[in-house]
Amino acid sequence: MMKDYEKVKPKLFIRMCDPEKNMEYLKDKPYTACGELAASYRIEVLKEGEMNGSIAVTDDILRSWGITKGQLHQDAVQAEKERNPACLYRMDDILFSSQSANLLKEDAPLQIGDMPIFVLTNRDKMDGAGTMVQDGILEKVGELLGTDYYVLPSSIHEVLILPDNGEMDVKELESMVREVNATQVAPHELLSDKVQYYDRASKTLGRKQEKGILSRLAENKKQIQEKDVKEKGAGRTGRNEPGL
Repeated sequence: MMKDYEKVKPKLFIRMCDPEKNMEYLKDKPYTACGELAASYRIEVLKEGEMNGSIAVTDDILRSWGITKGQLHQDAVQAEKERNPACLYRMDDILFSSQSANLLKEDAPLQIGDMPIFVLTNRDKMDGAGTMVQDGILEKVGELLGTDYYVLPSSIHEVLILPDNGEMDVKELESMVREVNATQVAPHELLSDKVQYYDRASKTLGRKQEKGILSRLAENKKQIQEKDVKEKGAGRTGRNEPGL
């Protein structure tokens, strides 16, 4: 089966990792960047109940198939979409409800609610962090939330989504992720300590870029100019009004 790519293709899936922490692992394997994370490729060879087995796609295997890394990525994404589609859940539904609705099926913007934490994974909740690389998924999440958002690398099985309310501190979030990773995540399921940020305007995933002093000065100047225009307009309106 390994030699016949058409038989392998439906069994492809993506496993996310931190490229800095996995340089040795990735050196002989094809992978695709996703923000500051990396999508590597695997083949499912066993799935019986809770037993799962897979093997990594190496550069040698890729060459033997005679396809490009781009083709491999597209086929892996398509295989997962058909076999194990992406899901977005509310954290409180997962914690306190026996049934969790897949919010990616919604069209209208979501009500954020009291616990504004969401979980992005797949239907089986196995290697679900790989859903981030599927076309349009991060954009769809942004549309549902109506704002930019943070992506916390919970494990290789899921990522947590936090809408940006303007009050969150990246360093505090990363400190929290590091602590959880060190105390609650098994080493073989560890994804990364790097908190990512999705910018809806640029449709990019990466570290949140704090505005530099020049950007802030430009914004302040623009706000002052707009205020002056409004005040002058109000003054003109006042002079044109008839006296009492």
